[in-house]
Amino acid sequence: MIIDILLRKSDTLTGACRNHLENLKTYLINNNQTTFTNSEIRRNLRIKESTLRWYHKQLLAENYIHRIKKAKTKSYCFEIVDLGEYDNLRKQIDKALQDCIDRIKGKK
Repeated sequence: MIIDILLRKSDTLTGACRNHLENLKTYLINNNQTTFTNSEIRRNLRIKESTLRWYHKQLLAENYIHRIKKAKTKSYCFEIVDLGEYDNLRKQIDKALQDCIDRIKGKK
């Protein structure tokens, strides 16, 4: 479908990294969590350590996730910045396409 193609092309993430982020969101929602650790995600989503580091490097650089330092343990965990960002992007694309269709229909 054209919307899916436009959605992937307008995304700042690679397809594999986007798939990881969406899997991560699903995991967090299903487990009623907001934060996660690398080891937890490696274990539960079965991702190689080097691959996970690469995904998280991309996600951190694009501000999809941020690192949080826990005060008690002085260890780090991560949090997704906006769980609904992909849905918002989809809505923007839907609206832009609908505006184009409306303009075309109005010119006939």
